[in-house]
Amino acid sequence: MKSYYNPEDLDRFEEIGKNAPELAKNFFDYYAAVFADGALTEREKSLIALAVAHAVQCPYCIDAYTKDSLEKGSNLSEMTEAVDITGGAPELNPHLEYLVESLSQKASQIMLRSNLSALGRDDNKHLIKKMASRCVTIVASFPSLDEPQINAQRGDGVFKTSIDGGQTKAGIPIATVDHCFTCTAGAGFT
Repeated sequence: MKSYYNPEDLDRFEEIGKNAPELAKNFFDYYAAVFADGALTEREKSLIALAVAHAVQCPYCIDAYTKDSLEKGSNLSEMTEAVDITGGAPELNPHLEYLVESLSQKASQIMLRSNLSALGRDDNKHLIKKMASRCVTIVASFPSLDEPQINAQRGDGVFKTSIDGGQTKAGIPIATVDHCFTCTAGAGFT
């Protein structure tokens, strides 16, 4: 097994209380109360939970709140926006390949906000192949296109490492537009 995550286990979540039914009842009652309509709707709370699940990198939670958000009436645009605010370096998430594979079966387009210096690491070369095979759009941004400024903010050599990570290690052509660039893995720039 590649990780502790087994998708079939999600359907067995309610079995969590079989050895302590009263404790499980208390947990599920509390959980239902937390997610009930209040100042926020159940749908809004589910979107928040989905974003948190991505931020803490919990594959069970991601699956559960993806399903729950859809069931509560959210659409892919709303879910994407909720998840997009979590930021970070997704390349460092050990479950990124699984996430890309799962999303590619449900979404017509996947955009990954990337940290190119992390993406370009030798141990992440396989991610580029996975993203290219699923036509993932990679988006990366810099606070500035001024190399000395970037290095001053993020550390010596980060600008070059990021550009090299996108060009040479990952095999993706890089073009700059304003303060961000976008490339589609395996398909050049959009």
